Amino acid sequence: GDAVAAGARAFVERAARLDTQSLKTANETERHETAAAARTLRRLVFSLLPLVDHSLVPEVQSAAEKAVLSCDGDVVGGGEKKANAARRGGTEPGTEPPRLAAYADLVRSVMAIGDVARKGAATQWALRLRARM
Repeated sequence: GDAVAAGARAFVERAARLDTQSLKTANETERHETAAAARTLRRLVFSLLPLVDHSLVPEVQSAAEKAVLSCDGDVVGGGEKKANAARRGGTEPGTEPPRLAAYADLVRSVMAIGDVARKGAATQWALRLRARM
């Protein structure tokens, strides 16, 4: 149990470091790849939600919360697409703020939970998390 929670925390910490690194990188391609790697690590944490034993759910949820709330990297998809979409009054797919993109990834993992009672509890948790954002 502790190994799973420690692994989830390590993924979250590495994703946060990658977010910071992507913000400091001038090269557009490298920045995009670094941000994509961070998003993948967060998705790995979120994908644990439907898989872990019930006793590990609180620890994995805690790591998932930290993954979403600490997500402040650059917008994956770039500034020009975002600016054009903003002028049209909307958002271009793939240009949503990183925290909202992370939350959307989290919700997909919650929806993948097969156990009805567990899914209900996870949905309520996800809604409380959204309110904190």
